[in-house]
Amino acid sequence: IAFLLPQTRFWSKDDWLPFVRPIALMAAPIGLYALAQLLTSTLDLWILEIVLTSAQEATVGVYLAVLNIARVPGFALSAVAAVLLPSVSEANARKDQALVERYINQALRFFLMAYLPVLLVLAAHQEDLMLLVYGSEFGGGARLLPILVIAHGLWALHAILGSVLIALGRVREIALATAAAIVPACALFAVAIHFHGAFGAAVVSALVPAALCAIFGLFLRAQIGPFLVWRSVARIGLASLLMYSSTIFLTDEFIGFIPLHI
Repeated sequence: IAFLLPQTRFWSKDDWLPFVRPIALMAAPIGLYALAQLLTSTLDLWILEIVLTSAQEATVGVYLAVLNIARVPGFALSAVAAVLLPSVSEANARKDQALVERYINQALRFFLMAYLPVLLVLAAHQEDLMLLVYGSEFGGGARLLPILVIAHGLWALHAILGSVLIALGRVREIALATAAAIVPACALFAVAIHFHGAFGAAVVSALVPAALCAIFGLFLRAQIGPFLVWRSVARIGLASLLMYSSTIFLTDEFIGFIPLHI
């Protein structure tokens, strides 16, 4: 504010409050949402370190190694949420409902087209990838990789839906929903880690964003109605399964059984 208005002197509350109030009313719920999202998405590692004993520190190291790989596809899609916010906001300001629905549908289609194949290929070669990146010492964490990739894919979807709802003026609802998830998520993580260790942490880390995405989807459906073309989803899912099948069957072991006659 001081940079934008260098000639203005704020001596009393009446001088600066009219400028600060609109910005604060807009920024506070967005800040709460961003903080709650950050805390909730990192609870698994925090509670894993708290619940597990010092004799199980190696488990935390393996979990962190898998987590670093699982986060990469989500980072690549983080730009979608950043681009979607101003685009949907502009279309909504112009009362162009058809354009809003088009933006949302295209963003979700792009997310599915980019993420589902990556998820399925990683699921097919989880052990190979862990051995390639970290070596045999971390090979035991391979079973966690598909679950954590799903979890951080859902967090990316959560960010996309959140950007859309912020653009549509529903920021208070999503901020409260995300913040309200922190306490039950902590309880779920503590119980799951106590009984199932790192595997329990991975499963709950996927369930929490799945529940939030479902809630955000209900908010969005109430705002604009149906926003996803299920025929496109089915086609993308079928194409991803074909890619997964090719990575499963076209291996050295499978090809070795195929009689080749030249």
